Amino acid sequence: MKPSFRTRVRLEEHHRIAMSDPAILREPVTNIIYDPGDAPEKQWIGRMTEKLGDWRAVSRSAYIRWALIINAAHVSEGYYKALPKDRALIVHAARGMDGELYQTPMKQYDGPTAAGAYREIIPTIAGYAIADLYGVLEEIIFDAYEIFLSHSPAPLMEGAEYRDLRRLYARRNESEGDREAWETAWSQRFDHWRRKRTYDPLHRVFVGFFNTAALKRPSEYVLTDLSDWARTIETVAELRHLLTHGEGTVNAKLAELCANDPSLVWVFKEGEELKPTLFHLQAVEYFIEQLLTTLNTSLVEKGWGRTMKSIRTSFEAQDKAARTATQAKPATPAQ
Repeated sequence: MKPSFRTRVRLEEHHRIAMSDPAILREPVTNIIYDPGDAPEKQWIGRMTEKLGDWRAVSRSAYIRWALIINAAHVSEGYYKALPKDRALIVHAARGMDGELYQTPMKQYDGPTAAGAYREIIPTIAGYAIADLYGVLEEIIFDAYEIFLSHSPAPLMEGAEYRDLRRLYARRNESEGDREAWETAWSQRFDHWRRKRTYDPLHRVFVGFFNTAALKRPSEYVLTDLSDWARTIETVAELRHLLTHGEGTVNAKLAELCANDPSLVWVFKEGEELKPTLFHLQAVEYFIEQLLTTLNTSLVEKGWGRTMKSIRTSFEAQDKAARTATQAKPATPAQ
C-alpha cells in the first residue's frame, strides 16, 4: 500500500517466518507467502501474498487508532464525572484579530456536562472510524487489482485506442529505455482506469478483480462465496455513504442489505436512528480480517494447485520428519 496520511502511523506490524522454519506450525500465522519460483504466470500471486501482511497491518492499525480514541472518550467521561465543582473543561478555538490568530475560550463545561458530552460523541467517532476502515478496504482492493493487472495488463489494453500501449508492452524487455517507457505509459493508463472505477460500487470492483484473476472460493469454505463477500462490502459501503453524507436515520437499502447479510452480525432497521457503535466498527474490522484470509487462501491454492488441507498435511509431515531427524542425530562427543 502506498505511503499516505492513513498509513503514516503504524500501530501493528507483521513479521515473517520462513516456510522451512518449524515454528510456522506453532506460531499464530495469519498469512502464507507463496513462492512462484521462475514461473512468470505466477509472479503476481507471489507478489500479492507478500503484500497481504502489510494490508492486514494497515487495517489493524486503523482500527486500533480509532479504538484508542473511543477508549479515551470513555475514560474522559469517567474523569469528568468526578471533576470537582470548582473546575471545568474549557474548549478553545482559534480566532483572528489584527491579522493574527489567537486561542480563545469557545465553550466551558462543568464536570457532569463534560462527561455527558464525551458519552454523546462516541457514536460519531465510531461512524468516522467505519468510514476510515472502508477507505482501507477500498485501497486494499484496488492495490490487489493493480498487482494482478500489472502482470496481466491485457484487459486494460483492448481496443484500437491502446495500440501504442500494446506496442510498448511487447517491447518492454528490449532495453532499459523501452522498460521505462512502458512503465510510464502503464502507470498513466492504470491511474486513469482507477479514477474511473472509483465511481463504480466497490463490491462490483471486487467481483471484477476476483473473476478477472480467475480466483476461486477456498476449498474448505462451505457457508459463504463471492456473492456473500460482495454483499457485505456493499453493506459497509451503504453505511459509509449514510455516515459521510450526514444522514440521521437508516434508509431502506441499508435495512434490506442487513436483513440479507447476517455475516456482519448487526441489524439496522429502516427509519431507526443511525447510531453506530464500537461493536459495528469491530464487525467491519473483522470482515476485512476474514476477507484477507480468504484472499490469501485462494491465492495459495491457485499457486500450488492443491487444497489448503493438502498443503497443511505436507507441512506437518515435513515438520515431523525434521523433528525426528533432530532427535535421532547423535550427540557431538566432548573434546
